[in-house]
Amino acid sequence: MRHHRIDTFRLAATVGLLAALMAGSAYAAPPHPRLWESSDSARKAYEAFGADPVRASAQLQPDGREFALVLRVDFSDTPGVRSRAQLDGYLFGEGVSLASYFAEVSYGKMTVSGGPGGGSYPRRDAWYRMPKMMGYYGEGRIFVERYQELVKHACDAADADVDF
Repeated sequence: MRHHRIDTFRLAATVGLLAALMAGSAYAAPPHPRLWESSDSARKAYEAFGADPVRASAQLQPDGREFALVLRVDFSDTPGVRSRAQLDGYLFGEGVSLASYFAEVSYGKMTVSGGPGGGSYPRRDAWYRMPKMMGYYGEGRIFVERYQELVKHACDAADADVDF
């Protein structure tokens, strides 16, 4: 069971902005979009930085195609074990995947893909190593600031591969 939870967190961290949709366990779930209503630390962060303008103005593209940037990250205490092909299959594959989920719940109006990158990064069977251990970023507790730090660390690690 512990390995399932670790894999779920690793996948959630990898998905980054889509992490809330990928987490299968409360142990490692990213913050709920309306977390600010029930958390003092999140409420303070929203007051300081304002609502997320991307989330507030999110719209489905006219053609229904959405591209997901996926950064595979791991930690010194929980190294990544899945291949790029395995993870991309879970996200964008023909069978049960993130893409098939969105296609189903949108009644075929939304297609999710890896976009121009053709899947997750890095493009080889490797992972971006985060500077802190997995537990630092959350481990079942709500740490909005640390979730934000995880996204920053992931983007910093991928900066040479992705033109942000």
